[in-house]
Amino acid sequence: MTAASRSGELPSRPVLDPVLDAIAAILGAGFCLLDAEDRLLAWNDTYLKLFPEEADLLRPGLPCEATIRRFFETHLEPAERPFIDRHVAAALERHRNPPSTYTRQCRDGRWLSLEVRRLPDGRLLKLFTDVTSRHDGGAMKEAITAVDVGLIRYAGDGTFQTANRAASVLFPALVGQFRSGSTRADHIRLLAKSVLAPGEAPRAERLLAMPQPDTAPHEPAVLRDRDGRWLQFEERRQDDGGVLMIWQDVTARIDAKAELDGLRLRMTDAIESVHDGFVLFDAEDRLVLWNDAYCRLYGLAEGDLRPGTPFRTLIETAIERGLYAQSGEVVDWMGRRLRHHRGDAPPLDMPLADGRWIRMTERPTHEGGIVGIHVDITDIKRREAAVSDSERRLAATLAEAARRTAMLDAIGYAATQIIGRSTWRAGIQEMLARLGRATGTDRTYIFEVRDRPGGGFTSTYSYEWVADGVPALIGDPKMQDHPLPGDPSVLQALIEQRLTGEVALSGWNIGSELEQMELRRQGVRSNLKVPILFGGRWWGTMGFDDVREDERSWLPDEIDVLKSAASLIGAAIERGRMDEELRRSAADLERRVEERTAEYVRVNEQLQGTVADLRRTQAELVQAEKMASLAQLVAGVAHEINTPVGTALTAASHLEERARSFAAVVAGGQIRRSELERFVDRAGEVSRLLLSNLERAAGLIREFKQVAVDQTSAERRSFDLGDYLEGVLVSLGPNYRRTPHSVTLRCPHGIVMDSFPGAVSQVVTNLVINALAHAFPEGRAGSVTLLVAPGPQPGRVILDFADDGVGIPPENIGRIFDPFFTTRRGTGGSGLGLHIVYNLVTASLGGQITVESAPGQGTRFTVILPLVAPGPVNGGG
Repeated sequence: MTAASRSGELPSRPVLDPVLDAIAAILGAGFCLLDAEDRLLAWNDTYLKLFPEEADLLRPGLPCEATIRRFFETHLEPAERPFIDRHVAAALERHRNPPSTYTRQCRDGRWLSLEVRRLPDGRLLKLFTDVTSRHDGGAMKEAITAVDVGLIRYAGDGTFQTANRAASVLFPALVGQFRSGSTRADHIRLLAKSVLAPGEAPRAERLLAMPQPDTAPHEPAVLRDRDGRWLQFEERRQDDGGVLMIWQDVTARIDAKAELDGLRLRMTDAIESVHDGFVLFDAEDRLVLWNDAYCRLYGLAEGDLRPGTPFRTLIETAIERGLYAQSGEVVDWMGRRLRHHRGDAPPLDMPLADGRWIRMTERPTHEGGIVGIHVDITDIKRREAAVSDSERRLAATLAEAARRTAMLDAIGYAATQIIGRSTWRAGIQEMLARLGRATGTDRTYIFEVRDRPGGGFTSTYSYEWVADGVPALIGDPKMQDHPLPGDPSVLQALIEQRLTGEVALSGWNIGSELEQMELRRQGVRSNLKVPILFGGRWWGTMGFDDVREDERSWLPDEIDVLKSAASLIGAAIERGRMDEELRRSAADLERRVEERTAEYVRVNEQLQGTVADLRRTQAELVQAEKMASLAQLVAGVAHEINTPVGTALTAASHLEERARSFAAVVAGGQIRRSELERFVDRAGEVSRLLLSNLERAAGLIREFKQVAVDQTSAERRSFDLGDYLEGVLVSLGPNYRRTPHSVTLRCPHGIVMDSFPGAVSQVVTNLVINALAHAFPEGRAGSVTLLVAPGPQPGRVILDFADDGVGIPPENIGRIFDPFFTTRRGTGGSGLGLHIVYNLVTASLGGQITVESAPGQGTRFTVILPLVAPGPVNGGG
């Protein structure tokens, strides 16, 4: 059979009843016969002509489902093939519950009519007839058949007329209903029951209840089917009164829209996550998209931006708001901005009116639009300005330094030619030339003050240097002798004014009117005069003229250098008296040095005495602290011994009274045995009470004596730390037992130290007293805990001293161990308690001490001590 199908021949088939075969031939129908279990029994040649794709498949006993599946594999559109099982299931449903007749269109455009009959013996007969000629409607019919949109036409009364192949592909469950007599309502109910998703049933019922649509197009309804497809439904009234139902699979469109919406949402999230401003314009330069950062950047509120707004309108609105700090005419500025926006130009740095700078980077998109990134670069601009200003200042500083260096070189060179040399006049001239070139002035000169014959003083223009092209004034008669004021008081005032060392800056708009006139006559725009002072005398004036620069500025350092140069010139002018002046100056300097040396010696002796006093005072205060601790120990002795001694005294008094009574009875000669026994019992009780209290007092005295000896001596010995600390705290009992505070010791037995018990006692005493004095405000109860534990390393022990008081302020935590630091200076605090603790722990006991505290959270001192103190061990030589 397979070979025959491949060679184009019809496969062999079982022999049929000749009558049945003849009837089928007359009808021109193809038929197949199936048994009661839907297995193929027979078929005719017309059947194979109608379904040639089954030629290699047909054989007796073939399940009906195989032929149905081959039909859909051949005639389904590629887009529907993933849903072939749905079509097969619907066809099998029609096969098991056959209607009388229904039609279906094949992929090649043929229309086949199917009639199904169940025979009395259970067999099933299927007749297939090609009815394409009855469905031929010309070009319009071909167009309807070719479209992928499912079309179902109903008459004006809602009865079914026809459906195209796409409707059969979309709704295989309806194929059996595409027959005469079925109605629109039947189809919608079947769709709601078998095709549409369960959640769409209410919407389908509303479609059923809808009135017949009018000629105006209806708003399409989109429904979801059981396979997850989205189907668009629409109905339209036809010219003949009929109704055309239109179904279209829009799953791809909705999925694409969902994907586009998701992409747009992700793009929006990505844009919003950018800290910089983002804006997008389309090919028509209209606003499309922006983020919140863009609005914040330009102070835009919600609603200020609308999609579709032209870029030019946005710029005009911003100009009206005064957003930009544009320069020049608005029209020109806007033209430049538009050209930059439309051109692929480098980033544009734009100043805003509020002082901020925005960097705008705009690039064209593939679609012809423009995307812009706007970044606030105000900080960058400020840093650039700061760097630029720093560079300018550095350049100015370097120039000033170079000028000062040149000035100092001029002074240094001249000094070698002036001091002690016969060439001092040439040295002054060279100095003026070098200073003139170094400062960039046009003329440098000296007016020298000399004694005038007959008394008085005169000022003479003695030295001059001029730059190229500047006229010299050295030969001008008006620049020669200028008598100074003859009035002694006026002259003295002039001299005193010069001796202040103040320089005088004048110019065409600076100084007195007479000075301005003289400078204009000389053609000088700016002038600096530096008094030449030396040895407490005014020897003249050194001047610097600028004939090409107005109001030249001079730096203080430069003026200081010029003053030094003037002093050097003053020394040169007085060269004839230099030796004498130097000798006097040397003698005077030596005297001042001796006086200063003597003063330094005296001050040093005073400082040494002060340091010795401070050390002595500190030692006395430390001793006072020890004595205070000893006094507290004495108070503890008095308090602790008071109870056992008082009890012993009372017992002794009672025993004495009973003895007198018993003696009187004995003296009367009437003593009885019972009275004797009672006296003996009472005497024994009192003796035991007296003995126990006296033993307790003796024990306390021994402990107090040992603690007192330890605190007043530096003796080293071995001791049990727990027992010793209990004795120390007992001695401190009077300090806290009448207060709401508590002191608790937790120490394991058996910790033996070879150390200095006096130092340990002093450390614990000072820490307890310090906590009671500083940790707890008036009226507040507190607790102090001393926890002893083995140290982090073998041979060490930890003393953890903690309180739940007010804590130490952060600004004081680093100073608590400093000597004389106290927060209770006026209430008896010496500031040495913790300083002594620190010195004893780190020096005498060879340990470390740390402190942790926070306001309101108490204070914790952690002391780590070696079990064997440094130095010679107990019993060693």
